[in-house]
Amino acid sequence: MKDCAIRKAGVCVAAAVLLMGGCQLFGPSDEELISLTMVQWKRALVAKDVEKMMEVYSEDFVSGDGNDKKTVREIVAWAIDEGYLDGIEVDLEKAGMGIEDEEATFDPVELKFISGDRQRYGYTLRKEKGVWLIVRSREY
Repeated sequence: MKDCAIRKAGVCVAAAVLLMGGCQLFGPSDEELISLTMVQWKRALVAKDVEKMMEVYSEDFVSGDGNDKKTVREIVAWAIDEGYLDGIEVDLEKAGMGIEDEEATFDPVELKFISGDRQRYGYTLRKEKGVWLIVRSREY
């Protein structure tokens, strides 16, 4: 009888810990997932892998200039062909993150080109079917 009560108490404690811990026990947080999306984007850009880079863009993507996903793909492919992305550096370290409902901001992201030119961008991501994708970008 005493063993049964101890087992029941143990199950109750375990259930309480699971409930108090929330999703952290079941997978990465939204912050971690957003960071992973941006790291994937960075790695693909530095590797000049247009297809891998475009995987993190939503089909609803629109840039600050009004370019859609297809146009961005073409621009990036052209920049690679012309050598503009040779030696590119991407700094995600200074970026801050804000999450509200199913959208997040991630900025500033600084791009440094071999020419010495720098550009800073801000990104908006949206959670689509459980995955954080880039839906907007804007240059500072």
